[in-house]
Amino acid sequence: MVVASGAETYSQSLEMTFNVYHQTGRILQERGQLAGVADEGGFWPLFEANEDVLGVLVEAIEAAGYRPGQDVAISLDIAATDLYHDGGYRLALEDKIFSSAAFVEMISDWVDRYPIVSLEDPLAEEDWRGWELAATRLLDRVQLIGDDLFTTNTERIRKGIDLGVANAVLIKLNQIGTVSATIDAIRCTQEAGWAPVVSARVIHGCGDERGIRRSVPAKDGPAVRRLRRAMLSAEIVVKESMFCTHLSWQPGEPEFSLPDVGDRLGPFVRIGPRAVS
Repeated sequence: MVVASGAETYSQSLEMTFNVYHQTGRILQERGQLAGVADEGGFWPLFEANEDVLGVLVEAIEAAGYRPGQDVAISLDIAATDLYHDGGYRLALEDKIFSSAAFVEMISDWVDRYPIVSLEDPLAEEDWRGWELAATRLLDRVQLIGDDLFTTNTERIRKGIDLGVANAVLIKLNQIGTVSATIDAIRCTQEAGWAPVVSARVIHGCGDERGIRRSVPAKDGPAVRRLRRAMLSAEIVVKESMFCTHLSWQPGEPEFSLPDVGDRLGPFVRIGPRAVS
């Protein structure tokens, strides 16, 4: 994913990520590394190593005319629970297995060498010790989002707050089941000074969830596929006409910020598959 950190409005962030998205597709196609496009618009690349995607993203940001880390940065959804087996993290491309400490070390090295500002699920959902290690190394450098770790569940969110393992929570209404429970999760997150980030995958902008997405920062998909384009077009209209007093946000201002990460963060737009598999 990329973060349009230099965008001043929601519509500008979509324009920037749109440009990077298409430059990424061009680069992959020219190199014969594009195997296809997923149902939500993410690219299906042919890489020899998981880290390769980071280099391509930096190239795509530059090719689109932006400065990596200043105008556009990188956000990774590692979904590490899918990689976790028998106490270790397995990367199939490299055919390597990592301990929690070694996996955190590898991710920290990526943060050192690439303009990464946000990490989602860098450790497995029950590897709390691994999350504590990640927080020690990364919490003051990037946004650490828990998705599988918290499942929009206030009990798990409170445990994470007590342990200090993250600073953001991915919010999915379909994880917890009701609008009221979803709002409770958002409030619990905000009261801790953390950022709630609403997933675009939650009913794809339908029904009551649309009001939730319009109230807090969102993690969106690319402007491809008819339904996705319609949803994003509607959100542009809403974002530029609404005034969210409880979030102190209004049109023309950055979407949100965090105390330690600040202006490097902005709206999230997925432009490719997860960085590791």
